[in-house]
Amino acid sequence: MGKRLLSAIQCSRARLMLTAGATRDEAAALVGITRSRLDTRLRDQLADLRVGQGRRERDRSIQPDPTPAEIAERSAEVRAMWDEAETNARRQNFSGPMLTD
Repeated sequence: MGKRLLSAIQCSRARLMLTAGATRDEAAALVGITRSRLDTRLRDQLADLRVGQGRRERDRSIQPDPTPAEIAERSAEVRAMWDEAETNARRQNFSGPMLTD
């Protein structure tokens, strides 16, 4: 037995449901097929859909890494909030107190 491809109407309905944010279970039920068959068709007939790649409304912009100057500036801001006890506690390492100049 060959592939049981979706009809044009089933493909159209599946595309509409999945791009609207429906789950694969909901889309399969509306189209009248099993979830397993829909998952199979997502690999061939519907391969252009990116289902399961995260939420569509999420901001996907990539933030650049901070520069060394930005890191130093933010570090200084955080250290400025420490009191003397916190500063001394953070200057400890595993082998004991750090030597200072």
